Amino acid sequence: MNTKCTIPRQIDQSRIIWFFALTILSCSCASISNKENKPSPFVTDTVKYDNGNMMAIAYSSPSARDREVWNQLVPYGELWRTGANEATVFTTTIDLLISNDTLKAGKYSVFTIPNDEEWTIIFNKDWEQWGAYGYNQQDDALRITVLPTITDKHQEEMTIAIRNDQFLFHWKNISYAISMTRLD
Repeated sequence: MNTKCTIPRQIDQSRIIWFFALTILSCSCASISNKENKPSPFVTDTVKYDNGNMMAIAYSSPSARDREVWNQLVPYGELWRTGANEATVFTTTIDLLISNDTLKAGKYSVFTIPNDEEWTIIFNKDWEQWGAYGYNQQDDALRITVLPTITDKHQEEMTIAIRNDQFLFHWKNISYAISMTRLD
């Protein structure tokens, strides 16, 4: 029995390198595109002060998308993560005075209990959690009550920002501002 052995044609290494490079590039572009087109993109807002201190907010920003938000998508009287996906996280390197109570420097999840006339805003010490499923009231660092404003300006994407020592919220037709005094 005579077996014939053939040697395969030598593979051009540059073609293999280009193939893998293009594959990685196309996967990276698809990943970036998917992040940008998420229904609730991740948003951060950071304020840095001259003395090195800072405040920051990080959240997933849902869109209204023709949905009835207040007392439907976000039910009144129930704990809400103040955004989508992971819990919203507020970070401060400065002790703050908010509604005559001190919020110590640190990281906090932000929860809301919306109601028809007033809302409870909660800064909770357990900032690493998904949604509100792991929420424990014993971990609350601060609870305050705010009176939301009904506005004529429609805000499609939920926004939270820190401006002029205020925590600003706006989504759909509701907004509120929480004044914060820096204790630095």
